[in-house]
Amino acid sequence: MDTKRICLWSGPRNVSTALMYSFAQRPGTRVIDEPLYAHYLRVSGVDHPGRERIIASQDNDGERVIADVILGDTADGTIFVKNMAHHLVDVSWDFLERTANVILTRAPAQVLPSLARKLPDPRIDDTGFPVQVRLVEHLASIGQNVVVIDARELLADPESVLRQVCERISIPFVKAMLHWPSGPRPEDGVWSDIWYHDVHTTTGFAPYRPKTTPLPPKLGPLLVECEPYYARLSELAIRATPSAHTSVRPVTIEKAQRSDVARVNELLSAASLPVDGIEDVFDTLLVAKRGNVLVGAAAIEIHGSQALLRSVVVASSEQSDGVGARLVRDAVESAASLGISEVVLLTTDASDYFKRFGFEAVSRESISGPVIESREFTTLCPSTATAMRLLLSGSHGLADR
Repeated sequence: MDTKRICLWSGPRNVSTALMYSFAQRPGTRVIDEPLYAHYLRVSGVDHPGRERIIASQDNDGERVIADVILGDTADGTIFVKNMAHHLVDVSWDFLERTANVILTRAPAQVLPSLARKLPDPRIDDTGFPVQVRLVEHLASIGQNVVVIDARELLADPESVLRQVCERISIPFVKAMLHWPSGPRPEDGVWSDIWYHDVHTTTGFAPYRPKTTPLPPKLGPLLVECEPYYARLSELAIRATPSAHTSVRPVTIEKAQRSDVARVNELLSAASLPVDGIEDVFDTLLVAKRGNVLVGAAAIEIHGSQALLRSVVVASSEQSDGVGARLVRDAVESAASLGISEVVLLTTDASDYFKRFGFEAVSRESISGPVIESREFTTLCPSTATAMRLLLSGSHGLADR
């Protein structure tokens, strides 16, 4: 019998164990928990909690693990092998041609604080992001379908994302994957008492909740280092798409809450837009939400009688659905209600889009007033960005274009 071999390549402090438990509910499926962990600890020399116990619990020869565990003979119809991407060191990657490979990523702003509680001084290599991007490139080079899961999308609609994952790796989706018994599983690695406390209390995928704890300042440089890798992975990630099995929730526009800021920063980073200064415009920050999932944002930055429209961003899964237009209109209406007479913006690639709302492209030199002292004008946006202006008068708003 041909065995379907699925390798998950995750970063730490993600929902990889929950995903392993999900696949364990499939009939005829055996799950394996991080068989390369001891190999990684041996060859890297890193000091992880429980290091010696982990090395003693597994074969620590990576090539032998691949041959005997990942590719070894089995009577199981499917095996699901949960791995940390950064464990894939000092071994040949040739075996990846014989496995279906799934990459699980998560926004670094959500990962790093949790990781630092287990590893006090995490480095970029501890996050798995560089190896995950290398995996994307390698899998594409061998003609394999690249399957990327973003934890936020998975938690927003587990059934939608799991259905798409199963389709892409050519296995049927089963409803049983959505729930599992609470508590430890026999397949858990010996490190489960260190890392798995939270997942052992679950019986299914918990709803997405962005972390609201401020990022410790010492992690700032590491966050900057991680973000380009995550942005690359996020572009490829499967999106939660409501279909016949889910009810489509309407998008609402509302004033941001403090707990929304982390998600707004995620969207801005993924779109290569400036994240600096979001706290400064919190009072005017608007967010778009589909159910409990934040899918877009926009803000106005007040400068006397002028306002700078900034941080207009929409999740890629929601683009072409009119979410951005609603955010722009509501932001401009908000500016008008505050007595603003002129709204200005800078854009590198969306001038045609903003023309739909009455904005006119102008030279930067033609804009005066306190808005030109904003960080967008002085440091954040490139000098090649197009300046645009909208004069508010009459109805002080935007027609439905």
